[in-house]
Amino acid sequence: MMNIKLSNKKLFYKSKFGGLGLYALILLITGLGLAIFVFLPDYSDMQNGIYNVSCNDIRLKIESAIEDYNVKNSKEYTKKGMIIDLDTLKEKGYLREIRYCPQKGTFIYDGNGKVICSIHSGEVKK
Repeated sequence: MMNIKLSNKKLFYKSKFGGLGLYALILLITGLGLAIFVFLPDYSDMQNGIYNVSCNDIRLKIESAIEDYNVKNSKEYTKKGMIIDLDTLKEKGYLREIRYCPQKGTFIYDGNGKVICSIHSGEVKK
């Protein structure tokens, strides 16, 4: 099974595969660690970009629903700086479904017809 060879008063272990098993394992672990180190930041940036695009799309739909509500009703839907109640917009038929920010942000109406996310701030790209 194991061949132990004495040479120069040192004990060497000689495996059946020529002694390369440990080196191959170290090389594999090093390669995996390097791949994780290189590709993980790109993955997280890509994920944040996808969340931003999704939140952007949701904000556009909410802005459209608020505009529809304001056009069809004499009273404004919400006041500046208030959190938007998505349940009311759905109950009144202005939203088909309630969708939230993928990173659990809250939507706030700025009074100028814009919906702002507490996490993904910035202009909504149309």
